[in-house]
Amino acid sequence: MPQAQISDTVCHTYNQAGVCLVPIHEIDQLNPRTATGAETADLLKDPTERIRATFVYASIDVTGTALFSGVLGAQLAAHASLVECGAFPARRGRNQPFCEPITGVETALDLRAHRAGTLPRHAT
Repeated sequence: MPQAQISDTVCHTYNQAGVCLVPIHEIDQLNPRTATGAETADLLKDPTERIRATFVYASIDVTGTALFSGVLGAQLAAHASLVECGAFPARRGRNQPFCEPITGVETALDLRAHRAGTLPRHAT
């Protein structure tokens, strides 16, 4: 299939399935200054405008990468909110290792039909 048809099919399928969250990991590896990186960044931009879901880009040092620089980077950044997380508390001996990051994400995201404070209880 041509790329446009693949993109149409993926977006349609995600919307029909009711996908609400699309996590994308290691976004720091994407460099839009290379031909492949620019094509991939462009492919990421289209679904964020067509899929009725929240996209979560996870990585280390996102602000230090080339991804959110330049014209395309500015377009991607306009659709994103930065949620900074330090080391997971589990590495510091806490009993509920993911409570703080989940609370941070819950606070930062504009979740539809959601009661604030309900996600952290699922940390375990």
